[in-house]
Amino acid sequence: MSGDFPKSWRARLADHCREAKSEGEAMILAILHVSPRRCPAFADNAGIDKDGIVWSTFKKRNGELVTLAPLGRAEWCRDQVRRITDRLRLDDDERTALFDEFRKWIAVDLRAAGKAEL
Repeated sequence: MSGDFPKSWRARLADHCREAKSEGEAMILAILHVSPRRCPAFADNAGIDKDGIVWSTFKKRNGELVTLAPLGRAEWCRDQVRRITDRLRLDDDERTALFDEFRKWIAVDLRAAGKAEL
């Protein structure tokens, strides 16, 4: 019976990223608050420092926790999300919803107010 309904964009993204083969996929799972099947994994929130670098607690493949591991520049993170949404052919409304979740994932943004766009 479940085959009668198309999967939601969240379910499609989670299924695609569940194995977390890249940092971008691990980041998507964190944004959606979905646990990966295996490490690596990011925490349920992140921050951006004044230089535009995204930081989050990170769990390595060996299970070791790294507090405040740098993920990359905010623009790089945004581009990773875009690439994955392109690969899954999310529509405009689904992309908007995911980027809303991305903004919520960023708990602290220390960049200048004029540069705080993702």
